Amino acid sequence: MGAMEGDKFCTRCGAMLPDGAAFCPDCGANIDGSAPAGHGYGEGYGYQPAPRVPWFMVLVILYGVLATIGGLMAGCTYAAMDEAYYNDMIQMMSDMTGMDYSTLLPAWSDSMHILMTVSMFAIGASGIAAIASYVLFKRGDVQKSIILCGAASVLTLVVCAVSPFEGIAMFVIGAVITYMLYSARDTLV
Repeated sequence: MGAMEGDKFCTRCGAMLPDGAAFCPDCGANIDGSAPAGHGYGEGYGYQPAPRVPWFMVLVILYGVLATIGGLMAGCTYAAMDEAYYNDMIQMMSDMTGMDYSTLLPAWSDSMHILMTVSMFAIGASGIAAIASYVLFKRGDVQKSIILCGAASVLTLVVCAVSPFEGIAMFVIGAVITYMLYSARDTLV
């Protein structure tokens, strides 16, 4: 059946429109050319794909996973550390920075509680980051996710006491993700 004079066609997909239609039955576009109403299936309105997850939301999950791995690795490293490894670490840090860390850091016998405290902060920060990703994706609570990501970022600064590069890197990554979530908070609700 050919097109007749007066037939209307969708400006989005080109499908023929029935008389009095407000939406295209094939693609769901509004006849007036505005954005389609809603998402999903609608009676006679065609299919609209679900909105895509923003790429930074995937970063929140990745941050939670990587922070968890990093926190557990730090905890295991500090728990397994012996005096010789500790002294080697101090020497390596001194060589890299040109500062004498043996005068800045406590002796091995005094450092174990510090190392374990730092590892607990790292593991705590990683757990909070993982909870932030859960809260965002499963519960949809953007505000709590922002707060949790920020808290995890701040906790990673404690790691700087033992490993400045890792602590600062973890803080910067967490702060960037927190800022991205905060900037997009209105679109994620």
